[in-house]
Amino acid sequence: APVRLGGLRVGRVLGVRIPAEDTSKVEVALGVRQAIAIPQGTWATVSTLGLLGDTYLQLSTETHNAQRIPPGSDIPGRDSAQIAELVERHT
Repeated sequence: APVRLGGLRVGRVLGVRIPAEDTSKVEVALGVRQAIAIPQGTWATVSTLGLLGDTYLQLSTETHNAQRIPPGSDIPGRDSAQIAELVERHT
């Protein structure tokens, strides 16, 4: 599946696994083009293009942080309920 940042395709999902230490979570390994810098404060959600479109991993951020996430770092995930709450707070 593609990985998008700001709506642009920047990479792809390399693998998905459920960690044995916490089966309530899913870990997604992703590859991002070398020239792409992911800002601190970024989170990931699973999204679709349109109502019934292809699934992709969306990377989003609240702020334009100059600090970048180093390669190999964890990016936290959010579910759609958390995003709806975030939008509510900023409107």
